[in-house]
Amino acid sequence: MNTMAKQSGFTLTEIMIVVGIFALIIGGSFALLSSGQLSVSISEAQIRAEEEARRAMDKISRELRLSETGKVLIYDALGGTALAAPNTGQVLFFQVPVLDVDGTLKLNTENELTWGTEDTENKYIVYYLDANSQQLLRNTCTQGEISTGIFTDQAATVALDISNIAFQANSDNLFTTELTSRGQIGQYISSRTLRSSINLRN
Repeated sequence: MNTMAKQSGFTLTEIMIVVGIFALIIGGSFALLSSGQLSVSISEAQIRAEEEARRAMDKISRELRLSETGKVLIYDALGGTALAAPNTGQVLFFQVPVLDVDGTLKLNTENELTWGTEDTENKYIVYYLDANSQQLLRNTCTQGEISTGIFTDQAATVALDISNIAFQANSDNLFTTELTSRGQIGQYISSRTLRSSINLRN
């Protein structure tokens, strides 16, 4: 009498169920990983936008606080028109007290402050946006160069990826700077807008 030995193993149905479960687990893992990567990219873009906006705002505010109302000019554009308060423009010119070589405030013959840039009398500090490169630039210029918007000094980049800037003055000596920066990581873009107000002395 022939008896068949009982064979143990998995049926085709059981194997198909196991393969299906593994496919779901692996697919879910990839979806979770992709979602995490997206979150990281968006966060990095937000951080980049925030850093550039803060760098620009800190630099402008630190220098502008040293100025006074009569030493600040706001123009609608480089080589454009000076605007009277209250106004909003895109180019900021101002003077700060000049420092002597020993770091003390430089006084004129009447014992009054000498105004200009930090190291040069009668010049102006200027902040403006280069719309092509989206760089916030800082430069220095003479009174005559203000009207032309063409400067002989070399501009320095203050911040990158700045998409908009506006300087506003009102009749109460309050100056407000508002700027928008963009952070981009791959295809992910994030924008950040900051405002800073400074009450200047007369």
